[in-house]
Amino acid sequence: MKNENQKVEKAEGKKVFKSKITILLIAIIVVIIVVLILVFILGGNKSNIDYDNDMISYGFDKLYNNESAKADETVSKSELMKMVIGVTLNRDDIAELLDLTTIIEGYDGYSDYEDKLEYDNQLWVEYAKSFEMIADSEITNVNQNDKATFIDAVTYLSKAKTKLLKKVLDTEVETNVKNLEAFKADQQFAIKDMIKNEVIENKDYDWRKNLTKGDLNKLVINFALNYNTLTLDDEKVNINKAKEPSNIADYPYTLANIDKSVYEIPNYVADSTEYKNAKLTYGEVKTEYSVFKYDVEQYLNTILNVDYNTITEEGLREALTDATLNLIPTEEIAEYVKYVKDNNIKVVGSAKVQIPAIYFDGEVYRVRTKIEYTVESNLMENVLLGDLGNDNTFIYDNKKVETIVDVPVDVVEDYNLYYVVKAPIQNLTAGSVK
Repeated sequence: MKNENQKVEKAEGKKVFKSKITILLIAIIVVIIVVLILVFILGGNKSNIDYDNDMISYGFDKLYNNESAKADETVSKSELMKMVIGVTLNRDDIAELLDLTTIIEGYDGYSDYEDKLEYDNQLWVEYAKSFEMIADSEITNVNQNDKATFIDAVTYLSKAKTKLLKKVLDTEVETNVKNLEAFKADQQFAIKDMIKNEVIENKDYDWRKNLTKGDLNKLVINFALNYNTLTLDDEKVNINKAKEPSNIADYPYTLANIDKSVYEIPNYVADSTEYKNAKLTYGEVKTEYSVFKYDVEQYLNTILNVDYNTITEEGLREALTDATLNLIPTEEIAEYVKYVKDNNIKVVGSAKVQIPAIYFDGEVYRVRTKIEYTVESNLMENVLLGDLGNDNTFIYDNKKVETIVDVPVDVVEDYNLYYVVKAPIQNLTAGSVK
């Protein structure tokens, strides 16, 4: 009898043990599944979008009347229109885009115009009307301070897409919006398009509530990232944290197609008291980025593509006119052309500015640029424009060179004209500028 009881106790003990093992295994499997889900959500799909802070990084906060993107503040209709146009064009001033004499009664076209405006943001509203984004009665000096609504913001953004960006609305989407048919036709199209293009989520919003800056911050940044209004050449902003450079705080944004190592190269500092990193520089001169890009690439693509068979003084000078404002002395051009012909110099190369890696070193702007070139010459020294007339002799070989340079760009402040400063390429290597 005793043996029988012992057998029963052992059998029950084994069952309890097996049950505990089973429960433990199930628990472990559940934990692994949860961890995998969290890794996928929080790790594999990390985004570096921080709407309120990005408003400041992109310089959009300045478009608000009080230059603050504080999330809980409300927005007026004219202020909303200014934000929508400013984000779409990536500008904080559009006076030069308008004929002010047709807007401001009695304006002579030369004197200050601000005190002659009927209300804040009038120029932005008039610009919108000129592109038929809104009817004349939509925003006036009487109702310009009325509170904007969420549906106003969505509708104005859709108008900016079609009228300013010249893009067609994409409304082929099933929405989760209740009573969509109760909205006006243009509002329905706007809602569908913004859902389809993930500017807003596919859900019901409190469409007619007063618009807050928190709402608008999210809308305009999603819009800017979706339609690449921040960048040149329709390039994509990087939103993947894994591809984010370690010094991301120094940049307003980075591009998805540029390796983070390019952004991580230390900047050259000529005067630490005046130095501004790329983020601070962007906030001040972002409207000039296309000028920086054009000038630097024009300059480098000219000096990196030289052929002793075809080069002429007149041709070289003309090719460099826009980029250098003709500030390279004629005798230097003549000396270099003669040197190229005498030594059968041929260079083939290309250059691409690495937006937005543009900073102010304390004395001049520096435009980070990727270059590649190959040299053929009877004499492999001082072969590029800028090499001659220096204390150093610059040696080249016939291998293809690929490098990153920080090109100096100065400005004639009285005329706001930017130009590339001639310098030896080998002295401009990013991280070791001389």
